Amino acid sequence: MFDYLCEAGWPHSVVEVAREGFGRTGEMLCSLVALLSCGPLQATRIESDELPPETMIGDMLSSALDVYSRERRAAVARFLETDATAARRVRGGIRPARRVSFLAHVVFRVEGGLVVNRMRWPLADELRRQADVE
Repeated sequence: MFDYLCEAGWPHSVVEVAREGFGRTGEMLCSLVALLSCGPLQATRIESDELPPETMIGDMLSSALDVYSRERRAAVARFLETDATAARRVRGGIRPARRVSFLAHVVFRVEGGLVVNRMRWPLADELRRQADVE
């Protein structure tokens, strides 16, 4: 796909950044960034998402822990040992080697989906709806 974007005239620097991001993370978001970078934005408004209140996890702010930190992964692993509904569902449906990564990425998606000064336009709203709902 990245080669096709280069051949189709997309800026090579944008395509290469997206290719590198996809190669490192395996996330489709990287390819979407390349696809959306050359399209008309047609921004109709700018709004900020409502951010949840900060909470403390031990002596750290929850925002300081992300899916890539040892602390977050350790916290997720401890959570998965509890009797919480989410922990039981993950244990019941995800193989052991993938559980921490799976749940950490779910939390990352929920927390990372909120931004300040989000540009809103119909295509962006539809893509966000598809990612969140479908």
